[in-house]
Amino acid sequence: MHEILRESQLQLKLSPSQIDELKQVITKNKDVFSPDPGTTHLMRMDIELISDKPIKTKPYRMSPRQINILREEIKRLLELGAIEIEQSDYTSPLILVESPNKDTRPCVDYRRLNEITRAEFFPLPNMEEIVEK
Repeated sequence: MHEILRESQLQLKLSPSQIDELKQVITKNKDVFSPDPGTTHLMRMDIELISDKPIKTKPYRMSPRQINILREEIKRLLELGAIEIEQSDYTSPLILVESPNKDTRPCVDYRRLNEITRAEFFPLPNMEEIVEK
């Protein structure tokens, strides 16, 4: 939880009163935060494509060190049940994001897939209204 607060303060540049409000919301709902990624079975998301032609993108080149980091992270995510092994006609390359003073994390480059994804628009609730509740 402290990590979430620290990240929020750095990323969002919140005022002291906003930081206090955020702390209250996080403390009140601490049971919904986890340091590990997970999945939900509460809802299903279908992605509608505007083309039936599969997207196949080659993997990006990585150093042996990056490959080892990626293998370890994939192993961890498989053990957590956050990802699973699948076969697909669609492939998107992984990249490792290396930030100073932070852990290296894998990210998937979905730009080519996003190009053929039908856009859906959902109005987002006002954050101030959510905090006030």
